[in-house]
Amino acid sequence: MNATRILRRVLIANRGEIAVRISRTLRKRGIISVAIAAEEERNAFHLRSADEKVILKGNHLFETYLNADEMVRIARELRCDAIHPGYGFLSENAAFAELCEQNNILFIGPSSETIRSMGNKLTAREMAEKLGIPVLQSVKGTPDQLLLRAGHLSFPLMIKAAAGGGGKGMRIVADPSALKDALEASSREALAYFREPTVYLEQYLPAPKHIEVQILGDGNGNVVHLWERECSMQRRHQKLVEESPSPSLDPESRKKICDAAVRLAAAARYRSAGTIEFLYSGDGQFFFLEMNTRIQVEHPVTEAITGIDLVDAQLFIAENGRLPFVQEEIPCRGHAIEARIYAEDPSEGFIPSPGLITLYKEPSLHGVRIDSATDGPVELSPSYDAMIAKVIVHESSRPAAINRLKASLDDYAILGIKHNIRYLSGLIGHPAFIDGSYHTGFCDIHTPEILSSLPELPQPPLKVAAAGMILGWFFLSADKPEMTTAGNMLPAVFSVFRLRINGRDVTATVFFGTEGAEFGLDGESFVAAWSINGQIIHVIIDGSHYSILMSNPANRDIWLQINGTPLRAVYLSFNVLEKEGGENEEGLNGSELITAPLHGKIVRINAIENQEVTRGELLMVLEAMKMENQIHASLPGKIKKIFVREGMQVKKNDPLIQLG
Repeated sequence: MNATRILRRVLIANRGEIAVRISRTLRKRGIISVAIAAEEERNAFHLRSADEKVILKGNHLFETYLNADEMVRIARELRCDAIHPGYGFLSENAAFAELCEQNNILFIGPSSETIRSMGNKLTAREMAEKLGIPVLQSVKGTPDQLLLRAGHLSFPLMIKAAAGGGGKGMRIVADPSALKDALEASSREALAYFREPTVYLEQYLPAPKHIEVQILGDGNGNVVHLWERECSMQRRHQKLVEESPSPSLDPESRKKICDAAVRLAAAARYRSAGTIEFLYSGDGQFFFLEMNTRIQVEHPVTEAITGIDLVDAQLFIAENGRLPFVQEEIPCRGHAIEARIYAEDPSEGFIPSPGLITLYKEPSLHGVRIDSATDGPVELSPSYDAMIAKVIVHESSRPAAINRLKASLDDYAILGIKHNIRYLSGLIGHPAFIDGSYHTGFCDIHTPEILSSLPELPQPPLKVAAAGMILGWFFLSADKPEMTTAGNMLPAVFSVFRLRINGRDVTATVFFGTEGAEFGLDGESFVAAWSINGQIIHVIIDGSHYSILMSNPANRDIWLQINGTPLRAVYLSFNVLEKEGGENEEGLNGSELITAPLHGKIVRINAIENQEVTRGELLMVLEAMKMENQIHASLPGKIKKIFVREGMQVKKNDPLIQLG
């Protein structure tokens, strides 16, 4: 590798939050970022976060994000100096790293030789054993050989994919009769995710801790560690919550594990960022588990306690061929915790929940880091991992970090899909998490308890939901961006809505006049003080304050969140009439001027000039937000002038008809 190579343009061979995160550091260094995406993701946040973008052809992962030849072709065509693989996909694919090397493209990670030796769990175990680092018993071989050799281990045992990580291809088998089917399923999953079907069997350690050490190497045998992370909070063998430093290690154990990680990485002449993972038993023993030859999902907690940008460090090593600092310069300050937000249903075994996110609002607390795959409403494809975002907090102590994370989760809002935010909030409040005694089997054991302990969400009054929907209709619709504050009052007209709120049909009304707004629900009037701040509608009704979030009303079928409680709602119909018994203050030369109550399109005109009309007679129909809104005569009289024609687009307050 050229030790003084300058990076000017880097292709990010990944998607989602890690691609966004890499783009951020590339921009900070003045390096042009090139993002890629499958056709179904052409509007993805990670594309908009980069300087340049390329849409990949094909529908299968092997044609898109797992297509090594296409990645290199794009990099060459766009004259990229390097490729950053992120995590997952091709990040631990030795053939991909070798293809980059053959085409004189820097692979921002270890060499292809190192990936073959350390990215493969079997060869990495062999190296650890040679260095005297403890490993768990295991057997390897073909699927048929594994069935025969399984007797060397006691059940339950673990099946693992030799390549890759993230829980893919991993299964616990308790019954020998289930081993054959489990081996076949694990091998298929490993092939699908890593293009490598090899699996092996390993001794299963009950109730262990999962401890990993972040390292950086220069490829010449010089390695530093950036302390450890505790990653024991898992479901389906995938991590949910990570923290650093680990609450489980005493100083002596911490030094032993970190030293073992450095020794192993140095022997492998490791280059770039990597992670050495260990299982830690209740009696203080630790066993080498595997090495991840890439940056990890949970790297932000290490960045928080050290103040070091790990992607920046990767780029420095790639350009200069040396480490940016020595071990003594790496601090460990305070405590950091990361929680992963997934589109999944904890009450149904954490099954994925793809679909349309109709509203996305990140916590507004100061000092909270969000690494997200989206910045607004988005359709989540079932083709990819279910992680939406990561919430990272950093405080001077672990209790303070837990409190800040809890507040951040409570301030997060995602509507339209199932997600795990409330579950995470309950999880980090569990006594076993608070005292640090949790282990990798925690979620399997305690999930029913956590779900049952979550407080029941209070159902807000219907009048609150109705008022929120009316205000959102006029002020938060995507096609009326100028109407964002309570000061933009609407014409003095009486508006009638038919709404469906949590399956119940109601009639709601509003009259915007000079004295404010008067609301009604099923014939009963009520008063609401209200204001709008960004996406949030604040209302005070009957002395109680409510904060209302809602998805775009233009979609008609929407989600609301009122003081944390999600509601499904539908705009069924909308009409504008004169307020009964009221005086209309609009006028032009002593006649009535009817104006457009909102932006829209005139789809039908039922009257002509000089026509006599009666009070309440339908004059025209205005279509807005996929709904037809009827415009009626508020007084009897003659039509003096019609200012619009069918098919014409109008804005709010545009004159429609002058009635004499």
